[in-house]
Amino acid sequence: MKVNEVVDILKTDGVYLIENYIQDYVPLKDELTHWYNKIPDYREAGMNHGSLELQGEYTAGKNFKISNNSYSLFPELCKVFVHNQFISSVVDNFFGIPNNKGLQTFSTWEYKKVETEEEYGRAQFLHFDPYHALKFFVYLDDVDQESATTFYIPKTNKIGKYLRENRMMDAGKGYQGGLPHRIVDYPDIKVIEDDVVHVKAKAGSMLIFDTDTLHGGGILKSGERMVVVYHNRKN
Repeated sequence: MKVNEVVDILKTDGVYLIENYIQDYVPLKDELTHWYNKIPDYREAGMNHGSLELQGEYTAGKNFKISNNSYSLFPELCKVFVHNQFISSVVDNFFGIPNNKGLQTFSTWEYKKVETEEEYGRAQFLHFDPYHALKFFVYLDDVDQESATTFYIPKTNKIGKYLRENRMMDAGKGYQGGLPHRIVDYPDIKVIEDDVVHVKAKAGSMLIFDTDTLHGGGILKSGERMVVVYHNRKN
């Protein structure tokens, strides 16, 4: 697994999956669960300067954002992501130096089945991210199409980049008044639904993801799913 080969595939396909990247993922899952136990059901929370603050609602379970100024409280997260030479080299080769490595880390723990489209969050729609990033997803449960796995359309990173750079700021308001970054916000952009890939992977696997690639978060139909996402930007 050479860094330059991974980056070449990322720049072509937009995604790179490494099966069983972490052999022992339990310590990281336990560390996150410790903090999740302090968050009420169906809520979002953020950790900033070591302070846990409740934020909005999260229909499918719990959502947790960790700012990089709080990483010292998460030694297992630092071991997996922050101090990982492979991840650091991929980010440097993808963006060049300098870059905004490890800007923040997101995690979701989903355990409530979503029954209707009205319960979807913005991530459940096929979209590109409004701010370009390279993300490293580590799945802490086995995932497939039944368990809210990530889905994406390979080789669509050029479409997302075009929309983000050339049309997003002039396309009106999107989901819940935010930036229009869902594909349904651009009726003239046609995609082939049969090209959608749903990630199927064992716990401990890692998906590296260029967020210009059209993607979304799946709908939980059974079981539960915990994932942690390490977030990096160019600037």
